[in-house]
Amino acid sequence: MLLRSKPSPAITAALPMLGFALCLGLACADTGGGVQAERGQIYFPVGLAVDAAADFLFVIGSDFDLQFNQGMVQSLSLERVRALARVPCSSEADCSGGQHCDLVPTTENASLPSHLCVDDSGPTAGLPCGALGETTRWAKVTVPGRCSPVSLTDPPDAGGSLLHDAVSISAFATGGLLRTDPTGSGESRLFIPVRGDSTLHWATVDAGRFECGQDQTAPAAGAPTRCDDEHKVSLAPGWIQDIQPQPVDDAPVQTVDPLEVPPEPFDLAATADGRVLVMTHQLNGRVSTFANDWIGPPVLVDRFTADTALPMGVAAVPPLSTSELWPSLAPTFLISSRSDARVQMLGFFGDGILGDAASDVTARVPLDEKSRPTLEAIGSTLVRVNSSSVDSRGVAVDDLARRTALSACDASDTACLAAAAAVPLDVYVANRSPNSLVVGTIEARVGPLGNDGLPAFHDTIPLTSGPSRAILGQVRTSSGAMQRRVFVTCFDSALIYVYDPARRLIEAEISTGRGPHAIAFDPILPVAYVAHFTDSYIGVVSLDQSHPETYGSMLASIGIPTPPRASK
Repeated sequence: MLLRSKPSPAITAALPMLGFALCLGLACADTGGGVQAERGQIYFPVGLAVDAAADFLFVIGSDFDLQFNQGMVQSLSLERVRALARVPCSSEADCSGGQHCDLVPTTENASLPSHLCVDDSGPTAGLPCGALGETTRWAKVTVPGRCSPVSLTDPPDAGGSLLHDAVSISAFATGGLLRTDPTGSGESRLFIPVRGDSTLHWATVDAGRFECGQDQTAPAAGAPTRCDDEHKVSLAPGWIQDIQPQPVDDAPVQTVDPLEVPPEPFDLAATADGRVLVMTHQLNGRVSTFANDWIGPPVLVDRFTADTALPMGVAAVPPLSTSELWPSLAPTFLISSRSDARVQMLGFFGDGILGDAASDVTARVPLDEKSRPTLEAIGSTLVRVNSSSVDSRGVAVDDLARRTALSACDASDTACLAAAAAVPLDVYVANRSPNSLVVGTIEARVGPLGNDGLPAFHDTIPLTSGPSRAILGQVRTSSGAMQRRVFVTCFDSALIYVYDPARRLIEAEISTGRGPHAIAFDPILPVAYVAHFTDSYIGVVSLDQSHPETYGSMLASIGIPTPPRASK
């Protein structure tokens, strides 16, 4: 029997920087040197996205240690995932026919009531984990939860595979973002920053299936086929050029070079309509911008140098209002920094690139430097609420309070609409100096450059080591209502903090497996899907406070965990 030891905290904490070193050492190689990964194998997941309309969960794997020769994107049926996740309960009324609530010690539950719905009869009668079976106490060290992990392709409930589709991509993906065409075409696109070849990958998604130029005739079993080069954005089209002044014999001249996606893509944000995307890069302060007109492929249109050497997180700022009370404003974005105690606001000025919905941006003719779309600095805010405030990671902007106020107004009540549109936005930043969640607001303000209301930070919430991302989500309260929460992943300490913005406090700490990296939320059930980077599986976590005994617990582990090679 092969014994696998737990890696030291130093190894676990070093994983993200190890990837940085691997990328530099391999000149950001497109693929690894290993064998092809088999579909159904989650490997170093870095991104999750939920297609609520079609009921699928997309899992983006990075092939972080190059054991395989590519990363992978997989589509999982949420219907099947829900069927395998255990159902929390507090009384018999919470369970459906043929089941009862496991509330008292029994032989089947080993005298430890699970507060889960269990079968009344049959081979799994009274068993808290049903057909999944219970895990061992040793496995719980890295994979918390009562039940054994579930294979994507061969689950034990005889209900069929969870896996719906899979495609291969380049190594070192860093996340993913799903957007749907708001014009009614129904088209959805998945956008993926990839460090391995410094590109923005993209794929059309339809009913859980990917279309990215891959070989559609390949067999359903085995390794998935790969997205083609037409679905990777690395260069701008010919009408977008990088014009740099170069001194020659003491006289400045201009050289024209192709505009390329900078190295080390990291975080990605997009407007709600998916027409403008902004991506940060971990080298040289670069931020790249893409236009996506939903007709042709996304197009690289600008490469901006931020006021920080190490931009990290990026978030789109929701517009002031959809009403006619405010002028049409430039889309704005917030950028956090790993090297500076500041958050910068950038605005996209498109020069009409997305103004004509009937024209393909890839067909534009060459333009001069004065009329090209650009990302511009609007301003920046110092983060002063912490001792040093440098090293900020994930950033999130919430317009729920504003949308709630707008929905309460009559369409003809201009005074009410104006007051509602001026409700401040809430801003959350995961900061590591010290470890904390930084809280602020953005006032609604229209200036010469559009929405130039900069964030103002007023509070800091202490956390444990390694805050990485701030994600907006909801929990079901004990009364059954859905309420806003901010979830902060702490990669190093294997925790997710749940922050209640109304009460301004941390209301829960969710213990996860090693390396919680990304979170997505189920559109129907009060559960979160957590991508565990270090051991390569997806945890299904209860967010139902009406069942306090199981709130924050792991209801299922999707995918067979695989420890990193450094720990073997």
